[in-house]
Amino acid sequence: VVDFLPSAKRFSVTIISKLVFGEDFRNISTDDSVVKDIECIFQTLARRTSAPFPYWKYVKFAADKQYDQIKVGLNRDVLQLIGKAKLKLSQQPEGYKPETLLEGLLFDHGDPEGKLSDKEVIDNCIGLIAAGLDTTSTTLSWAVFMLGSRPDLRKRLREELDQATGGSGDLKTLQGIHTLPLMEAVIWEALRLYPAAPFLPALTLREFEFEGQIIPKGITIFFLISEGEKRSAQHDPQFNPDRWFAEGMLAKAIKQLPLPFGTGQRLCPGRNLSVMEMKAMIAGLLHTYDWSVDPGFEPERYYNFTMEPSEVPVKFVRICT
Repeated sequence: VVDFLPSAKRFSVTIISKLVFGEDFRNISTDDSVVKDIECIFQTLARRTSAPFPYWKYVKFAADKQYDQIKVGLNRDVLQLIGKAKLKLSQQPEGYKPETLLEGLLFDHGDPEGKLSDKEVIDNCIGLIAAGLDTTSTTLSWAVFMLGSRPDLRKRLREELDQATGGSGDLKTLQGIHTLPLMEAVIWEALRLYPAAPFLPALTLREFEFEGQIIPKGITIFFLISEGEKRSAQHDPQFNPDRWFAEGMLAKAIKQLPLPFGTGQRLCPGRNLSVMEMKAMIAGLLHTYDWSVDPGFEPERYYNFTMEPSEVPVKFVRICT
């Protein structure tokens, strides 16, 4: 039995690392240091967003000093990669197109006013790495955990995967990833039951009335995503991906499920990438392993800037070499 969550985190951060930098930043795939650093950043942000006042501007505790040290180390390492990327770009012929997100941030588009400073590039890179971690890994872990008690669904998913890949289990193209409706429904169901983002903040632009209360203009409202789902008349606490094939449910999914990824102008640009990552990982597991979970165990959830499970113990058994 292994805790699947750390593996899910390494998987998701490795992918976003290669998209941003074109390489395995700090050997993420085999080294947990970056994941632990980002977790420390999230813990600090979670603590500060719930603090009654910004104490860290006046006094710093051990955790705040550790946070500052981590930021210094990440800034230093990203700055080295910026230097490498700038050198590479300077040697490219006219018409060259950026191959990584970092190169895109540094690319000279002929607009001096639109050029980003090194600090802005560093902040964007670290933000992308952090954003590529928790939502994906948390939802993936819940999906794998819930599938562990549903051998019937795992069987149907393997049949769907075999049909989409000709029995190879290898999703070589984007089209192959998109031809997995049941697997996508599993991910939607994990998002419905266990949203990684437990709430969404919104600023009121005008005064309005809600359930007899006058809500003034210019205040922040927190929409509790998971609580809203629990209080809904249609709420069903059971893991049932087939619900999304019922008439009208697809439209509900399109409207409802972006919420853990934000909404409106703040919609996460990596949402589709996240779903693709989850499909790829679940497909790889299905082709190589079967797995099970303790039916009497339910992971606790805790707030670490996102809501994530305390642990995800899963027993894997190889079925294919």
